[in-house]
Amino acid sequence: MRTFDVDVFAINKDAWKQLVVGVLSKEKVDNLNLRKEKLSILFVVKSTGAIHYMFYALPRNTMLTVQELSKIDKKLMEDFKFSLKSTKNRHLQMYLIMIDSELDFSK
Repeated sequence: MRTFDVDVFAINKDAWKQLVVGVLSKEKVDNLNLRKEKLSILFVVKSTGAIHYMFYALPRNTMLTVQELSKIDKKLMEDFKFSLKSTKNRHLQMYLIMIDSELDFSK
């Protein structure tokens, strides 16, 4: 069996951030900004760009509630899809792809 590396690029890697900010209240986003909080997500994505699963990394004392994280999760799962590209579309032969991204509320 022949193996090879596949470099997969998400063209719209940062687009999910606007959906997250849209789910939260302006007051919450302002408070997260003041505290310089970050939301890191490791996306596990199908070759079509659809999200299969997400792993969240948050500060220990985050201001985000479980309910807000649930809303974020639901919004991303329902309304977001990565646009992927690779040499010769080899990513289409892959079952799952991992994409790491971070939303820095202080920026």
